[in-house]
Amino acid sequence: MSGRLSLPLLIVCLCLAGTSRICGVGTGKRTDAPSKEEKELVKVCKQGFDAVMNEIQSGRRIPDEKVCIWSRRWLQAQLAITRKPADAITAYKDHLNRTKEVEGIAKIQYKEGKITILVVTTAQFYRVQAEIWLAKAQSKK
Repeated sequence: MSGRLSLPLLIVCLCLAGTSRICGVGTGKRTDAPSKEEKELVKVCKQGFDAVMNEIQSGRRIPDEKVCIWSRRWLQAQLAITRKPADAITAYKDHLNRTKEVEGIAKIQYKEGKITILVVTTAQFYRVQAEIWLAKAQSKK
């Protein structure tokens, strides 16, 4: 390697380190410029989330945990490059809105008999978790 991290290694590092950012540590306090790879990671995570949501909305996939994991990855990538606390709060709110959308789809599909209650419960878990993370981030503002 030429002294730069490879994208897969960067992803692993962000996933391992990302949990501290999600708990509200260091959100929006970074002063250095985000790297090209960090910006690319945000785009990749958005693409992953969008791809899974498109499959769900077209009926080719149930609203399973995979879509929530992509939303969380997107959040982690956004938090890794935030410079302002307000940007971090916006990232948490966006994640919460995505999880609410997934939960809404899951509830409809459950009522239609297409999925089990476990799928709904999984979506509810991620929504409640997102609410907790947002509340913690707002309290550190």
